Amino acid sequence: MKFVNLKIKLDNLYNTYKKKYSSNDPVWLVHRFSSEKDIEIAGLLASSYSYGKVEVINKFLNQLFTRIGNKPYEFTANFTKRKDNKFLADLNYRFNTGDNLA
Repeated sequence: MKFVNLKIKLDNLYNTYKKKYSSNDPVWLVHRFSSEKDIEIAGLLASSYSYGKVEVINKFLNQLFTRIGNKPYEFTANFTKRKDNKFLADLNYRFNTGDNLA
C-alpha cells in the first residue's frame, strides 16, 4: 500500500471517530491551553490522574484546572506549599488527596 493511500485511510478513520471519542478523553482537556509549557504541565497532570472512570477523571481535572487557573506552568513554577496548598487542600481523586498533589 502506498503511503498516500494509507494516509488517506488513516485520516478518514481519525475523522470518523474523533468527534465520538475525543470529548471523553482526559488528554483532550489540555487543548484549552495555548502555550507549550502550559500544555506540557496540563498533559502531565492529566496523564497522572487518568485512571478510573472517565467521567470522574474529567470532573476532577476540570476542578484542578479551574483552581490552578489558565497558566498551569506559572502556577507550578511558582508553587510553594505554604502559599498555595489552600487551593488544593480539599481536592481529592480516588485515594489521592490535595496534599499528595502539593
